[in-house]
Amino acid sequence: MRPRGVMLCALLGLALATLPGIGNPAAAASDALVVWVPEALAPAVRAEVATGFRGRAVTVVPTDVTDLRRALDAAEPGQEPDIVWAPGTATGELVGAGLVERLPLSQVLRDEFPPNVLDAFRFGFAYYGIPVQYENVALVVNRDLVPEALDSFADVERSARRLVNDDTAMVGIAVGQVPDGGAVALGPLFVGLGGYLFGRNPAGSLDPYNVGLNSAEFRSNADAIDRWNRNGLLSASLDDRAAQEAFLGGRAPFWLTGPRSTRVLDRASFAVEVVPVPPIAEGVTPASFVDVSGFMVTAYASQHGALDEAMTLVRRLFSVGRVQSAIAAVTPAAPARREAAMSARAASFAAAATDGPALPNIAQADAVLDPLDRAWREATSGVAARPAGEVFADAQRRALLAVG
Repeated sequence: MRPRGVMLCALLGLALATLPGIGNPAAAASDALVVWVPEALAPAVRAEVATGFRGRAVTVVPTDVTDLRRALDAAEPGQEPDIVWAPGTATGELVGAGLVERLPLSQVLRDEFPPNVLDAFRFGFAYYGIPVQYENVALVVNRDLVPEALDSFADVERSARRLVNDDTAMVGIAVGQVPDGGAVALGPLFVGLGGYLFGRNPAGSLDPYNVGLNSAEFRSNADAIDRWNRNGLLSASLDDRAAQEAFLGGRAPFWLTGPRSTRVLDRASFAVEVVPVPPIAEGVTPASFVDVSGFMVTAYASQHGALDEAMTLVRRLFSVGRVQSAIAAVTPAAPARREAAMSARAASFAAAATDGPALPNIAQADAVLDPLDRAWREATSGVAARPAGEVFADAQRRALLAVG
């Protein structure tokens, strides 16, 4: 899936041509397990396997790519990885291409991860990876501007409206929507109004034909978006940088962003607090979409005669809390394993992901996310906005047509 807003695998960000280890015979010993990880994570992972694993050497290859499937297809014979770091959103594509192996997980091991995080690597009836970390957006509050309690979203609206009306703020909630990204960044509001991306079939898998951009519950609450547009709570004109500058400049009391903004928040000149979006509609939790990354075993492991060792390494080492804590220490994301340690800031963002849906890992994901991006922009574009009921109904139709 293409990058969206503040999330979605920025660690997989450079071009395929930069891969140190593809086409480089010196990069890995032929009898070693080869693990591809983003360069930023390589030292932490390398430290965990410095002495090998169960008598077998492990070679960690720093690998930043924009297209993991293409990179795996292009790997030089004999230099292919046995294990790769992958976004959960790529699961369906990699499984469909036959590039990754099913990874049997015991119930005991599955219980060590939040179900919504583990779902990122579930495809059909099987799991294909171990989650290691995840990201999501949360509501960041300028406590100098908003010292009051926020028990419901109505409190957020009142505080924002007061500050916009007296020209202290230019927008209530800063969030980047252009050129795209609104679908993910505004996920808690969408979910909190009763919307969803894909439903599930009786087997528990995502159903590409069950699209909820204009679900009955969402339709009953959609007029809230029209109110947010009129009151200046949201503005489709902001990109990520403009949203950040509005919040840091005191021109927005709230910011919907993710843990990659941690360093920026630590430098803020005012008190900040990261909180889950408070309830919007009765009985609905406005949970954030969850963007998960972790390790998968490739089909090459079998060709190398290393399938059992690769699976055991992923299940027995990369899944444990100590290792996931070490990886979390060099990134702003939260570790996936329940027992793993994380910073206070990462924990505050992670609290907004409780029960939030994992970003879809099926091929039809963009067919739904693209219309959702557009619907948010059209419904929050100020005086030029169209009624939310119309644009989200259009988004539903476009999504179903794209899905086929």
